[in-house]
Amino acid sequence: MDYQEALKKVKKLLKNAELGDVKFDETQNRLVFRGDHPTIGFYNEENVRLFIKTVDVLWKADNEIFETYTLETFEKSFIRFLAKAKQDEICSDDTLKAFYRDLRSVEAKTFEILYVVFGAKYYKGHPLTIGPFTLYNPSIHRKHLLDKYPHSELMLSMAFDPDENDEEAKKIEVVVGVSERARESLRASQKAYVHLQQFENTMRFILGREDTEECDIGVFNFNEIKRTRGVLLSDTHATVTSRMKGAFDPILLHKYPINDSQYGHDKLWEMLAKEKLTDLEKRIISAVSWVGKGLRDEEPARAFVQYVFALEALLQIQQDVLVSPSITYSISEMSAFILGHDLKMRLEIEKVAKEVYGKRSAIAHGSSQEVDSLLLKDALWLIKSLITVLITDERFQDFKQIGDIQNWIKTTKYSF
Repeated sequence: MDYQEALKKVKKLLKNAELGDVKFDETQNRLVFRGDHPTIGFYNEENVRLFIKTVDVLWKADNEIFETYTLETFEKSFIRFLAKAKQDEICSDDTLKAFYRDLRSVEAKTFEILYVVFGAKYYKGHPLTIGPFTLYNPSIHRKHLLDKYPHSELMLSMAFDPDENDEEAKKIEVVVGVSERARESLRASQKAYVHLQQFENTMRFILGREDTEECDIGVFNFNEIKRTRGVLLSDTHATVTSRMKGAFDPILLHKYPINDSQYGHDKLWEMLAKEKLTDLEKRIISAVSWVGKGLRDEEPARAFVQYVFALEALLQIQQDVLVSPSITYSISEMSAFILGHDLKMRLEIEKVAKEVYGKRSAIAHGSSQEVDSLLLKDALWLIKSLITVLITDERFQDFKQIGDIQNWIKTTKYSF
């Protein structure tokens, strides 16, 4: 952590802080903090924004603090520090280091957070570990959980044992657990929420096809079975129109190859378990998440755009540049060389990529909002194929950066 840079931000904040009760215009934006410390406040829009931004930056400046405390807890401690520093007129490198040292003095613990998984069944005698996640059948693996957490029997029963009138609880056949290190349970829950969204999106990526709504796996967002109803009217007759839709078929996780090395599923889970990812691994995980979100979206144009976001997350070099012919060419060329094994195949893939990205450009510029089903399938096929090849093909196993792919393509092009 750069304490000198952090100290500059704290001193700027102190300069704009007011100690004690201050008369103010009721229409004025303000933040005033009272409690077991001198009252301290920030008045007017600029100072309020400065406080909010500074707290967020300082919370994230020390990764150990960021990973183990919630923003709210950090803010409360920081306000006490600020109020004392303003009152005593003392703020130095040493006092700031002492503030962070006091926060780090609290012991961190490991929490395992369990959430229900909808749309799946798991019947093997042992829990299934995939990457950082563990899948349990709450009935079959109850003893396993109680051996790990002897004090948890009441909570496990309340959460997962169905009451005779609780139809929803009777459907619980899989729960997913993820372990998080934190200094407070709420921060562990926040981190688990993020990781379980990754689990959900990765499962959809592995399962996903654009032509079925009958299977889904979800933790927070699940395609539940529901009936849509409407009335169809004309000048000659009236009728009711209805449709049942949703995930009718649960996935049997003890049979489904969710950890299959042939498709690189095992490597995806391994990436999610890593603390430090390479540039290329970060791109792959981001792309997988976008595909998972797109597969959940029922509106074709929104789903399509999210598939293209995945394509950009994976292959775009200049991340902050708008759609341009050069980006279209770059992504099309990279797709063609990664997936194609001969001239004919590369030309076909380049054509598909250009069509997909051309539609993305049309949507971005407002000239089109419709996406036909074939192009939607092409977009999903393209991004899933690229991800699968990049994590399974031996040619790319040592690549760390997107630049490694660029250099490989250049070498391949000029080797003919």
